[in-house]
Amino acid sequence: MEVEIKPSPPSAYDILGIVSNATQDDIHTAYRIMVRRYHPDVNSDPDAKDLFISVTEAYKLLSDIAQRRKYDVVRKILQQEKQDEKERDQYMNNPFVSGSGGFAFSGSAIFYGNVPFGYGAPAMNQSASSSMP
Repeated sequence: MEVEIKPSPPSAYDILGIVSNATQDDIHTAYRIMVRRYHPDVNSDPDAKDLFISVTEAYKLLSDIAQRRKYDVVRKILQQEKQDEKERDQYMNNPFVSGSGGFAFSGSAIFYGNVPFGYGAPAMNQSASSSMP
């Protein structure tokens, strides 16, 4: 089964071009710069209107302190889930690990003499087994 990996959308911080620990002044300054750059009356690029809307939405989210806190918590949870999924995929794609842990078994036994490895000791001949207590 092939899984399609979709790129994650840019964060509100990415849209404004700031770091996640930016101050409210940094957020406001970045917003003013980006709004001027992407305002549809100034920028004739067909994507400018969509970028302008994205910048405005990002600013509304990050300029409200309560909303920003909620956003940061959810963002952190999603980043951790993504990291956990990545680690799980790396673990499951490891050729030396099976789904239940340990070494993977391809279905063909490794033989030690005439007995598959891991399937008990080789059978003893009748005379030796009958003399054992």
